[in-house]
Amino acid sequence: MLFTLWTEQGAGRMYTSSEAFEEFFPGISADQARRHLGPDGYRRLDQHSAAEFLSGLERLAAESQAEAPSPMGPASDRRPSPQRRSKSLG
Repeated sequence: MLFTLWTEQGAGRMYTSSEAFEEFFPGISADQARRHLGPDGYRRLDQHSAAEFLSGLERLAAESQAEAPSPMGPASDRRPSPQRRSKSLG
């Protein structure tokens, strides 16, 4: 479980697990998740803390994308792919 939200009478509650982010998203460490999302565990959830958590998710996603290696390798290794030629059947 990455995070869970639920309501109680008069309040919202939340639980987060940085270790789960590290497990489910290669390239994101538990330390990165804690830095952006706050400490693991239970917390009260109000409008301000919900907005902070969502901002943290956005920062975490942006940081992990910026640090992720390109699936095509370094730019210097990329070469244009050859164009395919279609054969006429006739």
